[in-house]
Amino acid sequence: MLSVGQPTFTFEHLNGADKRTGRFDYELFEVIPDDAVNADGVRWDAATAEQKLAGGFAKQGMTYDSTRFVARVDLKIEASPL
Repeated sequence: MLSVGQPTFTFEHLNGADKRTGRFDYELFEVIPDDAVNADGVRWDAATAEQKLAGGFAKQGMTYDSTRFVARVDLKIEASPL
């Protein structure tokens, strides 16, 4: 489970060329301990990029996922009647 706080965006965050839009990308990933090992006994800190991509690194019964996700937030001011 992933839990993050409620983000607050203000007019300063509207960084588009038109100053009415903004885009923010958040990269989400697990931090894998350097001493986690895969089924072949290879430590995370000594693993090749291919081994890291294959995943399966574990430590103390916890298996880590090396997948990286990007969550994108697009902001836009919409015209609305007051």
